[in-house]
Amino acid sequence: MREEIFSWDNLTPTEQKMLTKTLSNLSNETEAINLFNNMTQATRDSLINIYYLSTSDKVAGNIWQYIKSLRWAGQNQIGVYAENPSEIYSLLLKSKNFTQDDWLTCLIKTCYWSLRQTQVNNQNISDYGMQVYYPKDPKQPELLVIDIDTIVFSSWVSWPKHALDILIPDPKLNNPLRARQALAARGIFPK
Repeated sequence: MREEIFSWDNLTPTEQKMLTKTLSNLSNETEAINLFNNMTQATRDSLINIYYLSTSDKVAGNIWQYIKSLRWAGQNQIGVYAENPSEIYSLLLKSKNFTQDDWLTCLIKTCYWSLRQTQVNNQNISDYGMQVYYPKDPKQPELLVIDIDTIVFSSWVSWPKHALDILIPDPKLNNPLRARQALAARGIFPK
């Protein structure tokens, strides 16, 4: 498994091509390189993990193709502008690997919809699943948030652990390389 990705030079040519499009509005590779190299280590690794989750047929297929640009990136979470949020919503549901959050969760998050990955290959997962939600932000109608749930909120039974991880994140669980190990074991992140 690939360890930390320290710089742009550690990326594959395909990763560089796909990230150039997302990190630079003008597909300017120099701009993308500078932005990527100036991210924190955890952010770089998280971005690559989310890229593979967003392109895997084991998750929902290639939703990355609908991402126009990066709004922000952090540890295990990115905000992106997407061409067609409703198309992404449809692809996630069609995959049958995602569960829709209920109205209460959407109310708390102030979002139109929120979907969480709860399966891979018809097998339930309890950790390191992708979540995508569509914030109610009239000033940014194309904004989507994509993150990695370290503890998957698949039912109200799993809520206490999930909520605790949000309130007091466990540094070991939230380490992007630990997420990468889980993704590699599922065949989502290339070895």
